[in-house]
Amino acid sequence: MIFRGSAAQSGPSPLPTRRLCTLVVLLQLIFAQSASACGWWGDGEGSDDADVTLVGKDGKPVSRDAAGVDADPVQMTRTANVLRRGAKSAKDLLEAAHLYRRAAEMGFVPAQNNLAAMYETGIGVPVNLPEAARWYRSAAEGGFAHAQHSFGEMLLNGRGVAKDALVGASWVERAAKQGHKSACVHLARMYWEGAEVPRAPVKALVWAVRAETLGDPEAPALKKRILSVLSTAEIDKADHSARQWQPKREYRLFDKPGRTQ
Repeated sequence: MIFRGSAAQSGPSPLPTRRLCTLVVLLQLIFAQSASACGWWGDGEGSDDADVTLVGKDGKPVSRDAAGVDADPVQMTRTANVLRRGAKSAKDLLEAAHLYRRAAEMGFVPAQNNLAAMYETGIGVPVNLPEAARWYRSAAEGGFAHAQHSFGEMLLNGRGVAKDALVGASWVERAAKQGHKSACVHLARMYWEGAEVPRAPVKALVWAVRAETLGDPEAPALKKRILSVLSTAEIDKADHSARQWQPKREYRLFDKPGRTQ
């Protein structure tokens, strides 16, 4: 388990239990910022929460007031986000994980991504990479770009799933095509280095330019390295392709029919 009690020990000035738990929670949250591949729904890039129609058991739309908070996975996920971001105790994180799971099991794709991130980072739950991969995959199949990139990275590195570079690269590409900037620069690096996919400097430049346009901080330096080996004709070709591109969103909020954006 992440949070473990310990027997009282003799010694000078022991930290009070509450302060110790708070310190552990803070360290967990700091670590999570670097451990999570693509982040959380509700915390930044790609976290648009379009209007959602909730439906009752008869399949007919119902209002949120009529459904109640417990029937609203959107509200559950937002509440979990508040608990996670402002966590002051293990209880807050456990409750966030509980709410994410409830919303995820109702088919709410962003909650599936956030639950996966908790399992990947060990925030609120013990680290469980196979479970993280399972929920990332569910959200990825629902078109969520964060999850597509995260699941792709797990496949590329064999974390929680059997390593499969070809399938992993395809998930990274799907995320990139939606305009997920960290996936764009990741795909550019893959084409530049030629490890997981055949080396293709022109394609690498195309994706580096797209990532730079989206504001990725790593993209300019990568673009500069790629430009140094390409001919004028190759640069013109890449520039034309980059300029013609428009992200194509495939993301939907729910993974099941009945609830729609």
